[in-house]
Amino acid sequence: MGHGNGPLSTMALRLTDGTTVTAAAPGSGYDADDNGTIDEWEPRFAPRPHAVWGTSGTVAETAGMHLQLVRALQAGIDVDGDGAVDLDAARIYLMGHSLGVAWGEMVFAYAPAIRAAAFVAGGGTLAYLRPLSPPYRPMFAADLAARTPSLLNSAYGLRTIDGVAVAPPFFNESLPLRDQRPLTDPAPGATAIQRVLDRKAWGEQTASAAAFAPLLRRAPPAGVPARPFVFQFARSDLATVNPASSETVRAGDFADRVTYYRHDLNFGLAGVPAGPHNYITAQQQPANYARVAIGAQNQIATLFATDGATVIHPAPTELWEAPIKSRLPDDLFFLPR
Repeated sequence: MGHGNGPLSTMALRLTDGTTVTAAAPGSGYDADDNGTIDEWEPRFAPRPHAVWGTSGTVAETAGMHLQLVRALQAGIDVDGDGAVDLDAARIYLMGHSLGVAWGEMVFAYAPAIRAAAFVAGGGTLAYLRPLSPPYRPMFAADLAARTPSLLNSAYGLRTIDGVAVAPPFFNESLPLRDQRPLTDPAPGATAIQRVLDRKAWGEQTASAAAFAPLLRRAPPAGVPARPFVFQFARSDLATVNPASSETVRAGDFADRVTYYRHDLNFGLAGVPAGPHNYITAQQQPANYARVAIGAQNQIATLFATDGATVIHPAPTELWEAPIKSRLPDDLFFLPR
């Protein structure tokens, strides 16, 4: 929900013979605010006065769409119109990236027809993730500014997060990371911001990756067996920050399912960006980065091709921990340092 720019949107598909096919790709975006345009991610956040729910509504709705897709696959889909079913309902798999991990976990937990899953660059409680992410921090700032009275404490606002500049409006929530010492002298106005964060965190738990993580293996829903999955994430992710990924792994107690891309060991080579959030789709990028995408995709493809039986160590092996050997990262470690 909130991706795609309306019924006239299309997607160009490049085939293996070099030709392209244009297909309809309307997505599920629509003009929720009646301003005449379908903006990026519209609709995504619950509008005021329901802002405490954040993205939980759109995530849950997207999970419902995917559950409907599973049912359609089970019923039989004729792709080419020849009257015969083309897709094998006995071999359904799921890959979710970024926010797709949130609804992907929800669907995987309750759809036993999905035989294996791969979750890539997924976070945890989004209310706590956004202020730590340089690209997403302004979204929460706008929410603070819209309140009456405004809760922005701009005079004390942070201009950088772990050395990376953030856009205005500025604020300071004075929240330490996990295992850091408590702050005994918070910035003026920070306590009110913390209350908002806590309320939004509770509101969004109805569609949170951290909340659904236990259902993947620790405590599956009644009648649904635990099935194979992998959870990939990258060191130094600017969007899905490392503490958020670690939160979900701890909630589900599945560190043994984590494949950890050591972006910090790859950064500095030609063509490797500072932020690795989209490493899974970087196969067309320069070679030093493309090799990571190809390795990650091969791991997922092998998992699905073997019906969940085989988890390979992605190439290049020196850039991956499979499973993770390092301590789950609770710092940001944004690059460069």
